[in-house]
Amino acid sequence: MVFYTPAHCWQFAYFDRTGKVRRYQGIFYTAETAAIEGRKWVKAIASGRYQ
Repeated sequence: MVFYTPAHCWQFAYFDRTGKVRRYQGIFYTAETAAIEGRKWVKAIASGRYQ
């Protein structure tokens, strides 16, 4: 999920297999960039590169 923050930037988060929200702490200046990077992050987690 991509969301706009009170700091006027974009971030992303996802729900893990247990239902817990995992939030990436980086910031992005466009929703498109946040979505692209979020997809990369989720793929990396799914492939086992990150815990």
